[in-house]
Amino acid sequence: MRISPKSPFGLIASVAVLLLSRPVSAAQPDFSGTWHQDLSRSVPVGNSRNAKELDIQQTGPELTVNARTTTVQGERSLNLKYEVGGPELVYKGLDGDEFHTKVRWNGESLVFDTVEHERGREIVSQQIWTLAENGKILREVKHSQRAGQPTESLAVFEREMQR
Repeated sequence: MRISPKSPFGLIASVAVLLLSRPVSAAQPDFSGTWHQDLSRSVPVGNSRNAKELDIQQTGPELTVNARTTTVQGERSLNLKYEVGGPELVYKGLDGDEFHTKVRWNGESLVFDTVEHERGREIVSQQIWTLAENGKILREVKHSQRAGQPTESLAVFEREMQR
């Protein structure tokens, strides 16, 4: 028996096949908010013990990040605007190095693939942002290569609660 696409059953079957063949995409998590680094739960690489604060605004594929830290030289900040799944963003970091970063989704995590240009060297790294504890915690895992050795760090940020 052949089902005609013009019959009511054929139309329903065609729509069902179309819907089932499309990938199911759950809503991506929203990283928007003000986040304060918890140094007691973080494992920083190097000697830096200065906590960071992130102000994140996420609207569709646009991700705006204002990263701030206070050092002995005073407060330093970096404002970046990424397009998730879009073109590479090229910017100067707080240390003056040039960074080339692309951002993409991997499931419910945001992945930042970065190449840092530092005094003629290229340092490849990847940062993975994941929300935990019902969106109260942002976990930032960073993988990189320094002097040919793989390094990994973990930064844990707590979301500032709305008043």
